[in-house]
Amino acid sequence: MVIILSFAILPLFAQKKGRQFQNIEISAHDLRLMMDDFFVRFAGEVEEAADHIIQFSPNNEVRQQALLWKLYAIPAAQRATMQRDPFGSLIDGAVLCMQMHDLFSVGNGKNLFSDHQSIVIESSAMLLAEIRKIAQSLSKNRDTNRGEALLRSYANTHPIQSIYFVRENAHYLFEDYVKVEKMGFKKIARELTADMEDLMNRMNVYTENIPKQIRWQFS
Repeated sequence: MVIILSFAILPLFAQKKGRQFQNIEISAHDLRLMMDDFFVRFAGEVEEAADHIIQFSPNNEVRQQALLWKLYAIPAAQRATMQRDPFGSLIDGAVLCMQMHDLFSVGNGKNLFSDHQSIVIESSAMLLAEIRKIAQSLSKNRDTNRGEALLRSYANTHPIQSIYFVRENAHYLFEDYVKVEKMGFKKIARELTADMEDLMNRMNVYTENIPKQIRWQFS
C-alpha cells in the first residue's frame, strides 16, 4: 500500500527581536495526521521488505533477522511517531529513520541480510526521504539543512546497536531544532489536546498492527 503525503502549507514571516522568523500555520491535528500516515507507510514498507527476504532467502539466519527486523522496528516507529506531541513525533521519527539507515548501511547490522542487504538499505533510505519531506513541508523554502544536521549529529552519537532497536527518545531536540531553523509557531504541535478523531485513528492503527506483531513473535 502506497500512501502519498501532500501538504499545502503557507508559511508567514514575522519580526522577532530584529530577526526574521518563519511562522508555521499548521495545527497539531494536521501534523498528527501526517505522522499517522507516515507510521502506516513505515510499517507497510518494513513488513513488505522483510517478508520478501523471508520468502526468497535460502539462509535460515537471514530469514530470522528479517523477522526480528519487522518485530522490533515497527513498534519502535510506533513509539516514535505516535507521541502526544506531533512535533516531537516528527523529530524522534526522523532520528529513528537516520539510525535505522545507519544500522544497516554502516553499523552493526550492515551484514545481517547477506545478499538481501540492499533491500533493507533501500527501504530505510526511502523512509528517511519520506519523513524528510514532512519536515521540509514546515519550511517556506524547503531548506531544513540546519535542523537535519542537528538530528544527524544526535543519530551519529546515539546509534542503534542491534536489530532489537533499543534506543532513547529524541523528542527533546524540539527546542534546539526550532532554534536552528529559526521557526516561530502560531498553530503548532505544542497544542496537546487530542480530539476524538485523533484517538480513534490511532486506535485503528494499533488494532491493525498489534495482532501482526503477536503472530510474528510466535513465528
